[in-house]
Amino acid sequence: MYIKQIILTTIASVLIAFLVAYTFNFILFADIFEAMGTNTRKEPIVALAIVAKIIYGIVLAYLYPYFYKKGDHPVVQGIKFSLIIEAVAYAFNGFVIAAKYNVDPILTYLVLIFILHVILAVFTGIPMGLIFGEIEKKDSYSE
Repeated sequence: MYIKQIILTTIASVLIAFLVAYTFNFILFADIFEAMGTNTRKEPIVALAIVAKIIYGIVLAYLYPYFYKKGDHPVVQGIKFSLIIEAVAYAFNGFVIAAKYNVDPILTYLVLIFILHVILAVFTGIPMGLIFGEIEKKDSYSE
């Protein structure tokens, strides 16, 4: 099993997610998100975000070797896989949040969250691909 790679990828994804998401949500677009009704807490509960990102990072890193296919550069593989995982996260962070809360305008919110998830996919996929490198078929979890 890829314990070292899972730990390193989890650490990298947590750090990157916090840097990117905090900058995106609370610096670059803070006024827009607040006006849309999505940043409702004056002080976010950081501990909950940390737990969520740790779980995300572990799952991301654990599943990656199952997805990996020889041929593309490992960084390209990492970005492709991260785009798939971020599409799932976007479904919740975009559409479910917009459905549950009084987000207005919804289209602006969906576009901004889409951009955030694409950025996250690229910036988490790159280190994941570098950390795991080329995965040989004989190195699968099933053996």
